[in-house]
Amino acid sequence: MMTSAVQCIIILACTAILTSAAGSIKTCRCLNPGTGVRVPFANIVSAAEYLPRPYCNKKEVIITLTNGPSKCLDPAERFTNAVLRRLKARDAVKNTLASKATTVPETMSKTATIAPTSS
Repeated sequence: MMTSAVQCIIILACTAILTSAAGSIKTCRCLNPGTGVRVPFANIVSAAEYLPRPYCNKKEVIITLTNGPSKCLDPAERFTNAVLRRLKARDAVKNTLASKATTVPETMSKTATIAPTSS
């Protein structure tokens, strides 16, 4: 014997749970991968490579351009693979340069220790 107030609360809670779950259903990010899309490499800021997932059974490659928008590339195309290789090489060079810039030269890294004097 539930009162009508308790029944309403249960119905509202179930509705809230179901609508929030429906909003989190994920789909593929690239509905129509761009076949034959060619973009100058200088205009590409980054690329994201998504492997097949439970809610999307295909590999996806999304590039971000300097002027803001993103484009989907066809992962089967040679252009896409070339872009991914060049971006990985560019990132490797950046990481190498950054690590060299933060490395302290060997002559500067040694510190002198002063022994305490007895008085």
